Amino acid sequence: MRRTLISALVRERTPEAAIEEATLGVADGAEAVMFDMSETPPEMRTEANFRRMISSLDVPAQFCLYDLSDATRLSAIDEPMLAAARAGAAYVDVSAKSVAAAKAFGAKVIVSEHLLDRAAPYDEALSIFSRQRSAGADVVKLVARMDTEEEFAEAQRVMAYLRDEFDRPWIYLGLGEYGFRQRFLGLEYGCAMEFAVHRPFPGKKDQPLICDFVARRGEFRCRVKV
Repeated sequence: MRRTLISALVRERTPEAAIEEATLGVADGAEAVMFDMSETPPEMRTEANFRRMISSLDVPAQFCLYDLSDATRLSAIDEPMLAAARAGAAYVDVSAKSVAAAKAFGAKVIVSEHLLDRAAPYDEALSIFSRQRSAGADVVKLVARMDTEEEFAEAQRVMAYLRDEFDRPWIYLGLGEYGFRQRFLGLEYGCAMEFAVHRPFPGKKDQPLICDFVARRGEFRCRVKV
């Protein structure tokens, strides 16, 4: 089974603050850092700043940036992510149309889809992952709501299929009532990456903490050995 990479999710206004928060996340046990650039002003999303953020780390640097204008879905904003790829990012999250361009700069590519207002039924979830794989993504990613026991159970069916049958690293992240629990289950199903924080973002009390993921993975390993 694939080992899950624990990545510190960092979202700050300035590169300096992002570097500081990333350093704290790595100290907590994160093995990579995902810089979410949505709070950073556009004039600071430069290749030079990305290069500085990357060089501050001894772990892989990842970058994402989404259009937040739609309350039901997020879509990637590609141009700054291509600059991050040129700067030496290990991973960038881009739309399907920019996969080849990002790879040409040496980055690995995450293609993601976010369903912020509903669950993803089994067949739809697998269709989304297959479409992202066909686009050339190195890692496929889906975020969806899980507000009922039935939706939570369906998500576990999806993860079981991805673990046993799917031939590409995958990320499946839950939102809503069962989202927190589902994210920890990702460690047991072989989710490629789990994103967690050193401290919750303002107004986001249900975010997993890096230290909790590190502790849970240790418990899971012990259970497997037994």
